Amino acid sequence: MDKGKRFGGEKFADSLSLPFWSWNDKLEKERLLEQIAWMDKNKMGGFFMHARAGLKTEYLSDEWFECIRACCKKATELNLEPWAYDENGWPSGFVGGELLKDQENLENYLEYSFGDFDESALVVYDVQTEQLKRVFEKGKSNRYLNVYKRTTVSSVDVLDKTVVDKFIEHTHEKYKEKLGEDFKKIKGFFTDEPQFCRVATLYPHVIEKVYKERYGEDILDNLGLLFVEKKGYKTFRYRYWTVCQNLFLENFARNIYEWCDNNGVKLTGHYIEERDLYAQMLFNAGIMPFYEYEHIPGIDWLCKRFMSIVPVRQLTSVCAQLGKEYALTESYAMTGWDVTPLELKAITEFQYFYGVNKVCQHLMPYSEIGERKNDHPCHTSDINPWIREGLKDFNEYFNRLGGIIKGSEEFTNVAVLHPIRSAYFNFKHGDYKSTKELDTAFIELSNSLAKKGVGFNYVDETLLSKHGFINKDKIGCGRKEYDYLIIPKCYTMDKHTEELIKEYYKNGGKILFAFDKPTHLEGEEHDYSYIDSNVTLEEIIKAQPYKIQTYSEGVFSAYRKCGEFDCLFILNTDNDKPAEGKFTVNGRVLEYDILMDEEKLSSTQFRLKPLESKIYIIENKERPTQYKAKEKQEITLPCGGFKVESSDDNALVLDYAEVSFDGKTYGEKQWVAGIFNTLLSNRYEGDLYLKFKFNTRFKPQRAMLMSEFEKAIVTVNGNEVYFDDVYYADPKMKLGNIAPFIKIGDNEVIVKLYFYENPKVYYALFGKNVTESLRNCLVYDTYIESLRLFGDFGVFTDTPMQYSRTKDVLFAADFYLDNKKDVIDEMVKDGYPFFSGKITLSKTIYLDHNNVNLKLNGRLHFARVYVNGIFVSKVMFDSSVDISKYAVIGENKITVELYTSVRNLLGPHHDARFDEIGHVTPFFFSMSNTWKDGKSLLERKSYSLVRTGIFNPNIKDWYHI
Repeated sequence: MDKGKRFGGEKFADSLSLPFWSWNDKLEKERLLEQIAWMDKNKMGGFFMHARAGLKTEYLSDEWFECIRACCKKATELNLEPWAYDENGWPSGFVGGELLKDQENLENYLEYSFGDFDESALVVYDVQTEQLKRVFEKGKSNRYLNVYKRTTVSSVDVLDKTVVDKFIEHTHEKYKEKLGEDFKKIKGFFTDEPQFCRVATLYPHVIEKVYKERYGEDILDNLGLLFVEKKGYKTFRYRYWTVCQNLFLENFARNIYEWCDNNGVKLTGHYIEERDLYAQMLFNAGIMPFYEYEHIPGIDWLCKRFMSIVPVRQLTSVCAQLGKEYALTESYAMTGWDVTPLELKAITEFQYFYGVNKVCQHLMPYSEIGERKNDHPCHTSDINPWIREGLKDFNEYFNRLGGIIKGSEEFTNVAVLHPIRSAYFNFKHGDYKSTKELDTAFIELSNSLAKKGVGFNYVDETLLSKHGFINKDKIGCGRKEYDYLIIPKCYTMDKHTEELIKEYYKNGGKILFAFDKPTHLEGEEHDYSYIDSNVTLEEIIKAQPYKIQTYSEGVFSAYRKCGEFDCLFILNTDNDKPAEGKFTVNGRVLEYDILMDEEKLSSTQFRLKPLESKIYIIENKERPTQYKAKEKQEITLPCGGFKVESSDDNALVLDYAEVSFDGKTYGEKQWVAGIFNTLLSNRYEGDLYLKFKFNTRFKPQRAMLMSEFEKAIVTVNGNEVYFDDVYYADPKMKLGNIAPFIKIGDNEVIVKLYFYENPKVYYALFGKNVTESLRNCLVYDTYIESLRLFGDFGVFTDTPMQYSRTKDVLFAADFYLDNKKDVIDEMVKDGYPFFSGKITLSKTIYLDHNNVNLKLNGRLHFARVYVNGIFVSKVMFDSSVDISKYAVIGENKITVELYTSVRNLLGPHHDARFDEIGHVTPFFFSMSNTWKDGKSLLERKSYSLVRTGIFNPNIKDWYHI
């Protein structure tokens, strides 16, 4: 095995991760500095100081800037990058609510109705004619279109330069003023989800003036064409959305970018909803041009899923064309507490292989107390056991991979015209189907090209108008030029694009119309009969530097030039099915291991487990090397009969309570989420008593109650609990010893507190027309939270557990405490349903030969494997371990130190609609706005518990144990 030192040196320098550091409580400098040291230890490259829901230190106050200054100083000492976040919550632009105080800043939007003439409307049209007719008074018609201008209460018009200038003055300029010389230590600003109007069709402050200047028409004469398909609607919509996009680009994106540029800092972050054409129409009318106005352009990648290739391709196309050194992804939000490192790795690789090279990990909270732990998990924090052990290796992997991507260039000889302008024709706010035909064709074409190994970039028409060129028979944008142009399904293009394509075609450029030719030019009918396809997809595929053959739908690949050698990246995105196939390249093939920094000769045939990837180095030799790998036999560690050698404290979740307002009369048992929502709905203020119960069949020697109530009196069976210890993950999670108070049978825990919320909370939650911006910087005065009991006990139920239909989740209820089992088959059903931490299991197996890989079945997050007492390997990205050097023929003791996720301790546990939720948001912990009289139709009273650790996934009886 040769050491692979190809990726050393400045060219392939590390591209370090930058977590979203959520500042979400009362800030203390000492804890902030401790967390910076923790990030440094875990190989992070810096951080974004991100004001977020729960923040109790006043945003942009002197105290705030003292914390910023201290963190910048510490980061500089450790050679980390400190970045500011430009808002309190999101979307960027309203200064945490400060700009909402002035009516002049608020955003306008349009609503419409059909019916009688309404003189209160902004403009009225007679719709009983072929052409929309604006009217000023009621006539003979009995059907009118009334269009109304409305104003939001919780968002500002970021298309208005005067408003954006105020945003800069209150935010960026304030950082510069307050920090003084220390401002130079800040790397830059992260802007988060700036957007068009969320609630309906936007109507910018300056649209009437700008539209008149550009087109010489009164916009009100045709404004109704946004809502009806009358004569000329395509032309008007094309113009309207072109103007809106340009206003957003110039007055927000370019304005802030140039301020940063002029003041020696960089701008990064992401706009919102890059995933398809419809989403882009909702919020920006085309995302690609905005990347020009970021020093490090970025995207958002939500949930535990593989979206289409579109979002990452849009980003990395612009980076390649405009020479952007870094491409950022904010990833991992909403993946849930149970997400595995392998799943996170595959999500990230899907983006990195196509050119992203820096990850912003969502989310690293300052505090996990109360509702903060429900903030779109998973979180990069010690509360998640596998993070404590595996994060350093995880970051090392992507720091090195990011360096490889940054130091190389993807082979892309194909341009695909982006069809966003065609979406202008049919888009209607709130109607996803309005762009569905166009969206489906675009996404399917893009994914198909990627799966076939075609290296392509999108070319955006706004960017083409500024950076497009023709070089003989090549078409280019910025620094990139292409041999082929594919035009997807589209209805229109602009005049500059058509002129480029006409010249390109005349010079012999190769064009493929993937669907029918367009029919319009800038929204008006146009004849494209002068141009036709002159190349086939097969010819384009043949012109790629490699060919890939596979029947597996989940396989994606990319080819990158690394100077004297090339790299081929292959990923299986399928969560369940393995993939196999072969590729053809011109050169000697070596497989590269990033973490080990090793390379070995490889075949051109590949086999990939679910979510597995491989990186191949292609040495430019005259002929490919024929090589057949020698494979070890793989055996599976038999499931069941594991001896529990040791474990961290076990856990029991107490999240159902009876409520009293006088400490005497209690109601029926309710989930704490329902209690909290009912108190909020009733705007209750006053004393509150919560009675939690648990049952035990033995008296545990160790029992620590964790409470997150900040001001409360807690008693167990009438004995007051003193919380003089803290949970390791957060100093505000208090622990109290209750072992002396526990009795065999039923036990009562009573929490007494005073419940209060300030008026701002109720306005953010229930105010008319309030959008998420205010809720994203919400701070509760009182939060109703579960209790959690930790100790030396087992947790069981007399009610048979049920398997979900997917066999990955168990449902259970009515738990009690008892002595732990010494030998278990599966953690969740054998006494550890809520366990979170490290547990060590052992088992003796017999081998008749020792040249083997040992596979661990189940759901693994992080583990260490020992054979006969000798450490063999960590387990994080692969469930198979080569034990050949340590195993003997005969009996072998296999010991596995398992580090679980925190999913079964933190939930969500009670959503009746899902076995396991694949897009975890705060809603699933609260079920907000679904409660009536303490009940919700979405609540499942039993607990959903994810199977974890080592277990047999093949269950004959899916429904009952």
